[in-house]
Amino acid sequence: MQALLKTLRNLGPVGSALASAIQLATTNWVLTMSAILGIWASLTDSVVALVHDPRIQTGVIVFLVFLWTGAGIAYLFDRRRPRIVKTDPDYRYGLTFEGMIPNLIPHREDNWLTFGVQIRNFSQAPIRYQIDRFDLRIGTRALSPSQSPRPLRGYLARGGGKIAALPAFKKDDLKEFFGKQSVGSAECSIIYGHPEQKPVRRLIIKTDIHLDINENGEPPMGFGADILEEIDEPYIEPPPSSIKAW
Repeated sequence: MQALLKTLRNLGPVGSALASAIQLATTNWVLTMSAILGIWASLTDSVVALVHDPRIQTGVIVFLVFLWTGAGIAYLFDRRRPRIVKTDPDYRYGLTFEGMIPNLIPHREDNWLTFGVQIRNFSQAPIRYQIDRFDLRIGTRALSPSQSPRPLRGYLARGGGKIAALPAFKKDDLKEFFGKQSVGSAECSIIYGHPEQKPVRRLIIKTDIHLDINENGEPPMGFGADILEEIDEPYIEPPPSSIKAW
């Protein structure tokens, strides 16, 4: 159908008018059927005679009078009732990535180097978010959310920001990088949407990582993370067997 309409529109004004008529007829079935029935009734003697019957006319007029009178009274009464109108929030590109923040804690051997993803809600309403995938690699070492003892999800008010805490490296895991300039990568996927409904959007951030740890493993530490790719796309829910708690 679209190919036919495109061909007709390329034929000039007449073709464009014909294409518009076809499109109107195929997309407005109520109007089309009403027009067809009206033309058929006007060309049929029995229908014309039926319409001119005073009893038929009286029945139709009484029906319409009572119908529109009742509808008008109901409308006037309904106007006295307060109405609460809620807009449907648009969550597209509502979650913004503001950076990755490292935190080195020298006296905590098991949670020696932690990372946080700083995010902010710029959508029209509060949101609930969940980090469903996080992969951070420094040299031969890697982290994932499965190593985290707490769920990586929470809430953000409209305009609010937060640092979402991620899993931590142990000190022994990174000793081989002390006194060196190390490189790595990070990929973070965050699904989000209405606080009381299923998520509708997914934010994906891919960055490279530059890490410069002192020889003794003490602060300060050099760190850099440059965004390589940023994607905000509709979230398609996976099969039930692979859905994590939302």
